Amino acid sequence: MRYRLQPALGAVGLAVALAAPVMAQTTRVMVNNREVDFPDQQPVERDGRVYIPLRGVLDRMGAETIQWRPAREEVFVASGQKEIRLRVGDNHARVDGQDVELDAPPILLGGRTMVPLRFVGENLGATVRWQGETHTVFINVAQSRVAGQREEYPPARTGGDTERPRPNPPAERPRASAPLIRPLRPVPGETVTARRPEIAVVVRDRGGPEVDFDSIRMRVNGEDVTQELEIGVNSVTYRPTEPLEPGLTRVRLTVRDRDGNVSTRDWSFHVR
Repeated sequence: MRYRLQPALGAVGLAVALAAPVMAQTTRVMVNNREVDFPDQQPVERDGRVYIPLRGVLDRMGAETIQWRPAREEVFVASGQKEIRLRVGDNHARVDGQDVELDAPPILLGGRTMVPLRFVGENLGATVRWQGETHTVFINVAQSRVAGQREEYPPARTGGDTERPRPNPPAERPRASAPLIRPLRPVPGETVTARRPEIAVVVRDRGGPEVDFDSIRMRVNGEDVTQELEIGVNSVTYRPTEPLEPGLTRVRLTVRDRDGNVSTRDWSFHVR
């Protein structure tokens, strides 16, 4: 899947950022005093700024839409009335329709789009605080639904932070079950007249381990179209770049959760 989506920087700046060494010290991110787990790409520190992969922190902060739009090489994040659009290679972002200059645009690292945490967090209404001694970012999302429950962020201690934060113990989770895949458009067996119909599905967990959205793979008539997918919070959409041939169109979607449980869904529809 193309995660070319999300914020920007100039060509020279991007090359320098990609060439810079990753800090050896692990960077931790706490949202309302709960540590965010990064099973794949970890946050990195570059030029005094922390970059995060799109998913994980933004989901925990309550972002309703997180999309990689490959056709425009754009990242789109929305929460409530707030909308942020970022592009890799562009040093400007759009926040609620207004042009905003970036001093730390997104970068590509390990096949992931990495966005500047403070810029995105603060523009979604959060408070972002850095603790240098422990390489920890504290994010406060006041009175918002975070990680499935409402939590209050502890007040900042005077005199600076000296104690390493202690993550809350993980809540007991239901027995693992592979993610749910539910076709939305076209529905299985439907006949459509559009030659480039939008193919859309819902993907969500069943109350167990979270869905690993980076694992999603789609094939249409045997062709891998993963790089053209647009990934939302619980949605996957694809619009063919070329008209489909009349007749039966077969779709296969595969996804796994964070514990490695795999779901595969096959369905088909007809193109008139």
